[in-house]
Amino acid sequence: MTGRRSLPIRSVAHPFAAALVAVLATLLGLHGAPVACGAEADATCVLSTDELFFMPIPAGSSGFETVVVTNAGDADLVLDPRSNQPEFIVAPGPIVIAPGGEASISVEFVAPVTWNWYEGWIDLGADACGGLAVYGWSLGRTESDLLAAYWDERHFGYFDVEIHTVPATIPGYLVLHRPSLIGNIDGWECRVEPTAPGLDLIGWELAGGGVNLASMPDLVVSLESPLPTADDVVLATFEAVVSIPGMQHVIGASPVSDPVLPGQMSWYSESADQHVAMSTIRFDDSIGSILHDAAPDCIRNSFGIDFGPLAVGGEVRTSVRIDNPTVQPMPLNPTCDAEGIRFSLSRTEIPPYSATTLEVIYAPGVEGILDSVVDLGLSACPGVPLTGIATPAVPGGVDQLGIYFDEAHGATNIDPDGVLPFVPGYLVLKSASTTGGLGGWQCRVQVDGPAEFVGLEVPGRATIFRTLPDVVVSYLEPRPYGAEILLASLYFMVDDPHAYSEISLLPHADQRPEEPMYWMNRPFGLGPRITMFPATGQPLVATINGEGTVAVQLPTPSAHRQARQVELSWHVSGEEWSGFHVYRRLGVDGAAERRTDQPLTGHNGALAFVDDLAGLPGGGAVFYSYAALQDGVEKARSAEVEIDLADLPVARTGLQPNVPNPFNPATEIRFELGRAQKVDVKIYDVTGRLVRTLVDESRAAGPHAEMWQGRDDAGRPVASGAYYVRLITADGVDNRKIMLLK
Repeated sequence: MTGRRSLPIRSVAHPFAAALVAVLATLLGLHGAPVACGAEADATCVLSTDELFFMPIPAGSSGFETVVVTNAGDADLVLDPRSNQPEFIVAPGPIVIAPGGEASISVEFVAPVTWNWYEGWIDLGADACGGLAVYGWSLGRTESDLLAAYWDERHFGYFDVEIHTVPATIPGYLVLHRPSLIGNIDGWECRVEPTAPGLDLIGWELAGGGVNLASMPDLVVSLESPLPTADDVVLATFEAVVSIPGMQHVIGASPVSDPVLPGQMSWYSESADQHVAMSTIRFDDSIGSILHDAAPDCIRNSFGIDFGPLAVGGEVRTSVRIDNPTVQPMPLNPTCDAEGIRFSLSRTEIPPYSATTLEVIYAPGVEGILDSVVDLGLSACPGVPLTGIATPAVPGGVDQLGIYFDEAHGATNIDPDGVLPFVPGYLVLKSASTTGGLGGWQCRVQVDGPAEFVGLEVPGRATIFRTLPDVVVSYLEPRPYGAEILLASLYFMVDDPHAYSEISLLPHADQRPEEPMYWMNRPFGLGPRITMFPATGQPLVATINGEGTVAVQLPTPSAHRQARQVELSWHVSGEEWSGFHVYRRLGVDGAAERRTDQPLTGHNGALAFVDDLAGLPGGGAVFYSYAALQDGVEKARSAEVEIDLADLPVARTGLQPNVPNPFNPATEIRFELGRAQKVDVKIYDVTGRLVRTLVDESRAAGPHAEMWQGRDDAGRPVASGAYYVRLITADGVDNRKIMLLK
């Protein structure tokens, strides 16, 4: 990386460019007193102008302006131009102008990363000429070519982190954000150093087989393997070691001692033969910071929950989002001593820079006033106040959702009798548990059989979202409260008027199957969600050419975990089921996924299934349920059983210590994968030369090991010394030093 290259962007030649810049500078208070120049020149030297103005220029780009010098004397005029500011560049002399002749002198303004007005002086090096006042305006950094230090593998917004204890060691990533050129990165240069004591940056690993041609903290890097440009390009990894508590430790970035671009950090593309200026992610020339906070705060989006009035037997749900803005996991263990309050999760850990959603459920069993607090189990998070009123129970139950074929809303079966191609029905909410009107609702109307759900009409002014059979409705004006509320008129197309079809009510497709259907008494999305219960006690609520519906009861499965495996077992009586499918849901925000390829069949009603937990993160919980099938169609789902993952052996993508080390003649290279993915494991010598490719294929999640016999790809023994193992996956790059001794 030698030589000086500029990024030429010509300044705009305009009749009132100089006046515009001068006016803007005056308005901004950036223009200093004018510098006297040509007025002091001898009459034998004539300048076309004694001031040069540059139009606003983006950071890292250049503008050019020209002055014409005429020799009006009778002897040679010798010029040797010099600039007193690094932002203004002029080619030095000597320049000889014969009597009566003239010469053009070009001045380049290289816009710095800081948004500012810049003034300078060009001494022409001849007493007869004096000099030029030069003025330039940098627009400052752009939104591309930004340099940042990130503390998470996603490189997402976290260039400021908190730690709770000191001393601490934090892995960091030096990242180029949004490169402005498309192609490869072949080199880069910058200076990276803490701005105050108490922070050391160690363990640098340069991506792309980079070699530092300078001395730290200067980094002038040439890459062995070019890095393709992307939104985020990891230039290097390092470790930040904090030793002094009670302060914010800032990492600054600046140009190296002898930069290629004057006053700039930069990266280089060989194919474009161009250096591109880099700016810091923030305007204070810093790329990241670490704050020691012994009492960290959490962030939550709710300062209190008011459930309002709710009849005994009803159920209302609302969510609280809790963010962990720190570099360390945050344990969450919500508790509440109020009757009728429960949570979607019992205990979990919020990973660094992550968030979780805690669902608070209120299902009162007795009348009374709710006035309590949810203790999140976090000293960093205050409790969440809860208020509400449990009103008397409604005979027959509350919030019952059904489909009926008569205006009295009593018939759950219809026989088309060979006459109607379209069968009308009514979707009705009976005995709403709280008054105040209807703001919105959502559910799925699923038909099993030859009949089809083809349309609906919603009374009142409403917006209908989703695509049938999923329905999400938000009312522009709330519907009035009533003992029975008509949600929609439904239409089913029946090609075969004598065929049997079943109609079920389920959560819509974007919800987890275990979540309930719900309605809201406030504008949609602005209030708690009130559970709607199928009027029959099961999803199946109506039939066409049927004989009514019967509730289904399935036993909850038993579960036993051994290391990374879970064994489920359950027993069902009777022979009405043709098979079973097992479902797994990870955490409160996870969606249920089917774990069985083919339906399970048991022996004398006894069933069992073993599931592998490899690749799942530790902490939190996983939930299992099973579905019962009849003639290949799922008819019912069991309750969930919870498995605690607090002590689950966690597989994190990265290299593990090789065994033995040092070694002779062979060693076992060990690594773990947090998920199934493509893997490259390569051995390099200290010069960065590739010695051996051990793995180049897709591997499953979990631990892995490969033997290296101390030989290169050609099968030849390698010399004693240090070597580097590099693991490359979609999750990132990991390096480890190993030693061969003979």
